[in-house]
Amino acid sequence: MINLKSEREKQSRRSRSGWLLLWLPIVPAVGLVEQRSWGQAALENWKQQMVAKGETFDAVRLWPPASARSVEFSKQLAQVTKTLPGRLQIYAGGMSGIIPDESGKARRGSQEPFPPINHHCVAVDEGYTWQDLDKLLQQSQPALQRLLELLKDPPTGIDYDIIKRQTTDSLPSFVAHRIAAQTLCASAINNLHRGNLEGATQDLQALRSFGKVGEQDPTLISLMIRMAIMGMSIDVCWDALQTDGWTEPQLAGLQRQCLEVTNVLSQLPRALEAERIARIYELEWFRSHSYPEWVARFRVRYAGSGWQPVPTDEATAVSLWRQGWLNRSWTVAWSEPEELKYMQAVQLELQALREVPHTLSALRLKEEINASRQGYRVPGAASRFYIKLPLADSYNDWSAGNQTRDSSYPYPDYSGAWFVVIKNLTLNEMVRTAIALKRYGLKYGKSPSDLAALVPDFLPGLPHDLMDGQPLRYRLESSGGFTLYSVGEDFQDDGGNAVASTTNGASADRLAWNGKDLVWPRLLPSD
Repeated sequence: MINLKSEREKQSRRSRSGWLLLWLPIVPAVGLVEQRSWGQAALENWKQQMVAKGETFDAVRLWPPASARSVEFSKQLAQVTKTLPGRLQIYAGGMSGIIPDESGKARRGSQEPFPPINHHCVAVDEGYTWQDLDKLLQQSQPALQRLLELLKDPPTGIDYDIIKRQTTDSLPSFVAHRIAAQTLCASAINNLHRGNLEGATQDLQALRSFGKVGEQDPTLISLMIRMAIMGMSIDVCWDALQTDGWTEPQLAGLQRQCLEVTNVLSQLPRALEAERIARIYELEWFRSHSYPEWVARFRVRYAGSGWQPVPTDEATAVSLWRQGWLNRSWTVAWSEPEELKYMQAVQLELQALREVPHTLSALRLKEEINASRQGYRVPGAASRFYIKLPLADSYNDWSAGNQTRDSSYPYPDYSGAWFVVIKNLTLNEMVRTAIALKRYGLKYGKSPSDLAALVPDFLPGLPHDLMDGQPLRYRLESSGGFTLYSVGEDFQDDGGNAVASTTNGASADRLAWNGKDLVWPRLLPSD
């Protein structure tokens, strides 16, 4: 006899099992959809609050439109630099006006027996001489005159459309800027070697005008290019100021070319705003594409750069995990919470950067950035998130030299760039002060007892030591000379100690600015 009750129970169990199997994939999917709705709402609410406080997350609002004048300037700059002899760049790419020694003093690069190519003071071979350099520069006079003309009143706008650059995934090129700046640097040093102070002054003024080229471009790379060119001009200025024959109008004109520090410091938060917008775009792109498409995109973008992906980004197991569950669930549910976590962390650094034009202190900035990063906490169940964008962030670390940085803060670390800018601006303040001291000496025949004596005739106010927010240090020596210095990167006043505690891999010319204090170098006596 068939047990009908038992059969019905079996059918009921099978039916329940079927429904359970049917619902098993649906329940997590519903949870992911609910999580997505919550994440999108939380991100949008936070953005609205920030926009009400003046933040912008829109590239069109942060970037100015392309300027026809800037487009034409870039076109002409590229054309001019292409006419320069290739051999000239062997000189121009490695010359410096400062040849430091271990004591912290320096010789003038322009007065060395051979052009200091790659910061060596001996001939690379018998063909590399001052005569050869001068001949190349004479051949290049039409191009040099055109550079001087272009840089008399350079455009501050940008030469590209930001939306087109984002959608085409194109990278900017500053090759023409580099070649032009290095050529002007070589020309200035050669003019100083020949005793042509007027020609060197014209080259220097053009070189320092590069600080205004593309000044409205909010990108970090544009800012760093301008600061690098300013660094070249600082070394040449030191060489030039060691010579006699200056007139008051020449010095005053050169001093006017020095950048206004608060204007440049205000560009630091703008650069981070631009990087934030770039990351938002990357996150949006990642949401709408597969993991293999993301990998292929970065391989194409950085091909030929010398960068190699971090092995874990391309490991088979990792790649399969990301192509499978992680990328799909992240796209549906976790990408907006990840974006919000990033935005909240970066907002703290932005607030610190916005204080710098007021505090004028790298020390204060360092303390605030460290405090904000110490407060960072990895989100719970972190395996749901990428946190560090695959390939993109490892490339950023590689290009910035941050491969071994502290991993407790996972997002791109731009603090090295901020401190390079502030250090170069401190050196810019030293140039401005050294010119003022030279002008004072022309008028009174001696150095002042203190920097206050330069105000207001030669400086509008006391010059800033942007490393610690105090005025630059100055001491009148018994010999009649002076010591002018900043406390430097350790923020400790060592009394004007120019001796480097370590080279830290610095190139020879940068050793002049690698002492315990940043000291305006004293000229070594001639042999």
